[in-house]
Amino acid sequence: MTIAVDPTGFSLRNISQHIEKRVKEFGVRSEIKREFVKTTFSVDTGSLMILSCDRVDSHNADVKRMEHAITSLVKGGFVGCIVADKGYGAEHVHRDIHERLGAEAFIPVRNMSEPARSGSSNVRTSGLYRGRMKFFFDDKKYGQRSKVETVNSMVKRKMGDVVNSRISSTSGAEVMLRAIAHNFHRLLELKPESMEGMIS
Repeated sequence: MTIAVDPTGFSLRNISQHIEKRVKEFGVRSEIKREFVKTTFSVDTGSLMILSCDRVDSHNADVKRMEHAITSLVKGGFVGCIVADKGYGAEHVHRDIHERLGAEAFIPVRNMSEPARSGSSNVRTSGLYRGRMKFFFDDKKYGQRSKVETVNSMVKRKMGDVVNSRISSTSGAEVMLRAIAHNFHRLLELKPESMEGMIS
């Protein structure tokens, strides 16, 4: 399977952007802070089913939660490659995907280091796996990342983008239940023959 990983946010306030704009115009409150729950979905790009769901603090960097996704995917197996955006491009993420999952990683490399001393315009990339990715990056594979954004949109359209609970444990459970409900909905939509490999 090709797995796409991406975070998304669920609002903790059931206030539309239109209402917020009008409130600010009338000066009732100078600022309305939009709190949200950040969730990381790992999605099978073939079936559009959610394989792992991780509720995280909104202040956490995305890359810190990739270990949870990898650990969840190790249990399931059958992972061919993982695609994610630059926020997950740390060397240890590439290494875990290769060594723990036995899969390929297609994550763009950030050119944040200094140019090589030879005077060329090429930028040095630290890390064995990140350096490898720089030369073997596959744009076609990386294009599959849009599938996880599609799933993010599907979940929010069908079940809303607002989480009612403000307690960490219960808000996480609420997001998880939406992921499960999404998967059941996909099972009803998929043809039986496309589910044979998944069920086995």
